[in-house]
Amino acid sequence: MSIADPLDDSLRLTASEEAQVINQLNLRLDSADKKLKFRSGSFSLADGRIRLQVPDDLRFINGGQSRFVLEQLWGNSPDSSVIGMIVNRKFSVNRSANDFSFVIGYNEIGHVPDADVSKIDFPSLLSQLQEHMEAANDNRKKFGYNTMKVTGWAGEPTYDAKQNMLTWATEISVSGTEERILNYEVRLLGRSGVITISAVATMDQLATVKELLPRIVEEIQFESGFAYSDFKPERETEGTWKLEDLVTGKEPENAGKTMSTSRKVLFSLGGLALAAGFAFSISKRKGRSMQA
Repeated sequence: MSIADPLDDSLRLTASEEAQVINQLNLRLDSADKKLKFRSGSFSLADGRIRLQVPDDLRFINGGQSRFVLEQLWGNSPDSSVIGMIVNRKFSVNRSANDFSFVIGYNEIGHVPDADVSKIDFPSLLSQLQEHMEAANDNRKKFGYNTMKVTGWAGEPTYDAKQNMLTWATEISVSGTEERILNYEVRLLGRSGVITISAVATMDQLATVKELLPRIVEEIQFESGFAYSDFKPERETEGTWKLEDLVTGKEPENAGKTMSTSRKVLFSLGGLALAAGFAFSISKRKGRSMQA
């Protein structure tokens, strides 16, 4: 069965052409696997703002290689705020081992206040998140990326005031594939920015991701001087982003320090795809695909 092209029916590949392209992609992914450099131990990230201790049974991929996997191989939009990925020992970019990954990022968007958290109706934010994802799809189509749709919560948003941590999970459908994508999101608030942890998996891995996330969160923290408690309200000004904005991805109109466009499209919206990159690559353009 042919993979549907979300852009234009006239550009859809025949079954034989599709098989040829997929074979080329498999070769490219196998080659990429051999070039990835996995690291362990403790790392300083985001210009000294963050300290990460990689759990012993997991591995770390640096920001540059992580972006290559996410953008060039899996078909996600460019995102300069990605600073790395935490993966398991058997990680493969073609997901032959049914891999999942934790994408780590950092955004210097100012201090996000949490004083009014009790007034936020987090479950009601789903419709806003879905609407914003639909709007973001216009840009995805423009640049040849698969469109995404938030089909529902996999875990409603919650805020832990002790850890200054916002979490939620969404189920994502991606055009060109029937795979149900899970994006499990964590936002760790800091003095003047936010650490983003996005678990990229499939819905059948929800239980595994939920079990691993606390371990990941425990091993990533702000360095001294950059933690949420280091904010000095008598001398510093709060940012314009609110907790609900981090979930919906809707940038405040008067935001002085903004998330990158890609960050809003991907992490804030919970829209990272996996090896749906197969469908993405095929959907780019028939002519371009066959010239590869």
